Amino acid sequence: MRTHSFACFAALSAASFLSAPATAQPPAVAPGAEVPAEGAAPAEAIPTEGAAPVETAASVSLGAELPQVTGGVIDPVPVAAPPLPAMAPPALEPVAAEAPTVAPQWYESAEYRVFVDSYASLNWNFPKPQTGTNGQGEVRAYDQTNGFALSWVGADLSLPAAPVGGMLSLRFGPTAQRYSTRCFSGKCDADYGLGNVKQAFASYSPVAGLSLDLGKFDTIYGAEVAESQDNMNYTRGVLYWLGQPLFHTGLRAEYQATKELAGTLLIVNGWNNSVDNNAGKSFGLQGKYATSDEMLSVALGYLGGPERDDTDVLTCEPGFELNPASGCQPKAGAPGGVFPVDRADSDTKGWRHFVDLVVGLNPIKDFAVLANLSYGIDYARNPQKSSDFVASNWWGGMLGARYDLGQFGVGARGEYFGDRDGFAIPRAKSASTDGAALMTGTLTLDADLAPGVVLKLDNRFDWADRKLFQSGIRKAEGTEFTSTLGFVASVP
Repeated sequence: MRTHSFACFAALSAASFLSAPATAQPPAVAPGAEVPAEGAAPAEAIPTEGAAPVETAASVSLGAELPQVTGGVIDPVPVAAPPLPAMAPPALEPVAAEAPTVAPQWYESAEYRVFVDSYASLNWNFPKPQTGTNGQGEVRAYDQTNGFALSWVGADLSLPAAPVGGMLSLRFGPTAQRYSTRCFSGKCDADYGLGNVKQAFASYSPVAGLSLDLGKFDTIYGAEVAESQDNMNYTRGVLYWLGQPLFHTGLRAEYQATKELAGTLLIVNGWNNSVDNNAGKSFGLQGKYATSDEMLSVALGYLGGPERDDTDVLTCEPGFELNPASGCQPKAGAPGGVFPVDRADSDTKGWRHFVDLVVGLNPIKDFAVLANLSYGIDYARNPQKSSDFVASNWWGGMLGARYDLGQFGVGARGEYFGDRDGFAIPRAKSASTDGAALMTGTLTLDADLAPGVVLKLDNRFDWADRKLFQSGIRKAEGTEFTSTLGFVASVP
């Protein structure tokens, strides 16, 4: 019985000790027992035979139910283990709150450019007066003045379509006047107060890759543009000025199918007129291909539509009356007069067709080659028989190249333009002459003096198989040589 009681007591004591909290007090020492020295291990307590075991704070937790003793036998009573001390959650690093995404303001994506273009030119034929002389006034686009001259001042503001944007380009100066009066029939833009508005259109991009522009915009055809700082040479060539459109007013749709392929569709009033002179519209297409490494680019385009007035004014002398089908017809006693006439067949027969090809090559990093071919045919009413239309053909080619030397560059351009029917130079076509053919050669030295500051020196030779170029006051020559120093400062 003692053995069983002692074993139960020992087991209960061990369980109580292990479950006691870490802060439990040391066990009480029985009277008469030797107190262990400080630091010494306590002696093992050996119960006296027949004595009841001594409960200690180490063997019983505070608040635990004491075991019941019956007849010397200890009935074990389960002792609940004390709850573990609550542990604080691990400290977390503070996380900075993300700043809310703010959509950029519209003006943050806008782009602008402001520039001044001026030049000094010397025509070695020394024509008089000093500007707008025959030959130079027809063949040369904007550099018409000998001596110092301001070409124009420009300001561009554009906003990418995301999905709505637009473009506004304003120009002031002699070149702006010349640009806005280059139309073939009807009234030109300068006659409608648009002489200073080079471009003005709204843009909309309904889906990625597609852009729709509505308004007045630069042409998509040709290799050269009106701004001299964006060309290889300072002066513009005869193919640009005599054989190609400058701008259109209407709808332009551009689609970038892939990185290499793009296409453009035009529905416009025609050539160089914001107010149409007929009821018809011109339609244009252009396909563009460019390699991903930009070594090769090709653009092939077509433009066709009526360009002649579909109304006319006929003056009948006294003794003539108006016959709408055939014009003025003799009639005795007819008072004559001025009569407006409907020329609706101009919208179906008086079409102009134009095809243009531009090829760009960059065989090495600093060397660029640009080639341009254009062909056109125009149907105009026969002044001798108003019901008939007569065709005029023209064609031309340009080959240019430029080598970039860093701060400096060297460029060259050669051209041929055939105008045998007098489409571009009407005075070259007469009973005794069969239109004109022109050739030009230009050598350009350019320098970037500072960011946005460009200096270009053109030495240019023009040749024609007719005496088109004025020399002195009354003399005409078949050639002319000019030296032109252009200076452009732009921001940015």
